[in-house]
Amino acid sequence: MINPTWQQVFVRLDLAGSADQRVGSLISSGNAARGRAVINSTAATTSTLTLNTLGSGSFEGVIGASGPCASPGAINLIKEGGGAQIFKQGQIFVWNNNVPGTNMVNANVTVNAGAIGFSGIDVLGSAYAVTISANGALIAPDKATLDALRADNRFTVDTVAALGLYDNWDLSAADPNRMFYYSGGVTLTSDNTAALPNGLILAAGDMRVGVDGAAGDAVFGPVDKPLILNGTSIKNSNNDPVLSANRTMTLNAGGVAFTAGWNKTLTVLSKLTGGGALTSAIVDVHRSATLAVGHDNAFGGAASTTRLSAGIDNSTLGQQARIEIPAGVDVAVRQFAINGVSKSAGSWGATGSNADNVNDAIFTGAGILTVLETGPAYGTLLQVR
Repeated sequence: MINPTWQQVFVRLDLAGSADQRVGSLISSGNAARGRAVINSTAATTSTLTLNTLGSGSFEGVIGASGPCASPGAINLIKEGGGAQIFKQGQIFVWNNNVPGTNMVNANVTVNAGAIGFSGIDVLGSAYAVTISANGALIAPDKATLDALRADNRFTVDTVAALGLYDNWDLSAADPNRMFYYSGGVTLTSDNTAALPNGLILAAGDMRVGVDGAAGDAVFGPVDKPLILNGTSIKNSNNDPVLSANRTMTLNAGGVAFTAGWNKTLTVLSKLTGGGALTSAIVDVHRSATLAVGHDNAFGGAASTTRLSAGIDNSTLGQQARIEIPAGVDVAVRQFAINGVSKSAGSWGATGSNADNVNDAIFTGAGILTVLETGPAYGTLLQVR
C-alpha cells in the first residue's frame, strides 16, 4: 500500500510500537469532506492505545490501515474508565489525494470497563474483533443495531456485561438479565422499575427527572439496584423531584452534577459512594431554586469537591438560590464560595444550626455545611452566586 496522505490528514496520532499509550476519549466530528483524524502504528509491531474514558467521546475517523493509508504495525485498543467511547461511520469523505475513504476501526478492541459503541457493524474492520468483559458494556444507536452487533461473531460479550444505547432512550432494547447502559440526555417521565430490573449505568448527558416528589426516583429503576454515574448531569425539570434516601448512587471518576432550576427544589436524599464521590460531585443551584439534602456527607464526605452555584440575580432573597440542610445532617465539602469569593474553612449554616458562619440568605434548615479548607481566589469548587 502506498502512504501518500498521512502528512495531510486533519489530525494524526502516531503510535510507536509496543509501548502502551494512554489517552482519555477519542473525539472527532468527522464533518469535513476531506481528510480525517487518523491513528497510525508507525512501528512494524503491535501498538497498544488505552482509552480511559470518564464521560463520553465520539470518534469519526480512521484507526489502523485504511484505503491508501498504510499502518506498518497492528493496533490494539484497550477500553478502561467507566465512560463510553463511541465510534461512528459518519459521512463519506475523500482523502486529500481524492481517494475515497471510510471511517473504520481496524484494530482489535478489549473493553475492561465502561462502554464501547458502534454506529453499525461496518465500522469495525472485517478482520478484527471486540471482546467485552464483565465490567464492560456494548452500546449502539438503536435496538436493531445493538441486536446486529450482538449477533456478529466478531463481538464477544461477557454474560454479565451491560448492554444499551446512546442518544436514544429506548428501554425496549434493555436486556432483562443485564444492566442497561445509556449515554446521552433525556427527560425521564416514567416509572422504570419494571423496565430496568438489574440497574442503570449512565455516561455524560443531561438526565432530567420529569416526575414530582418521591415518585421521581423511580425513573432510574428499582431503588435497591445499582445506579452508576460517569460524568452525568441529573436535573429537575421545572418540578420538585426527590431522590430517595434508600438509593445509593455510585460515582465513577467522571462524577455527577446535580442541577436545581426554576423556583423549584431538587431534593437529594441519596447516598453517593464510589471513587468519583471523592472528587467529582457538583451541584448547581440556579436563581430561586433550592437544593435540599438529607444524608450525612451526601456529596462524598470529607474529600468531596462539591460545588454549589446559583443564578446571577442576587439582589433579593426571593431571587436567590437556597441550600436546605435539615437538622442532624452534616454535609462535608472541600471548598465553598459565594459569588465567586472563597469563604473560610469551618461550619456554615442558617440561624439555629450552631454553625460558626451564619448566612440566612443562602442556608435554610438547622443542618451544617462543613468546609474543610479555605479555597483559592479563583477556581472554587463549591460556589453560590
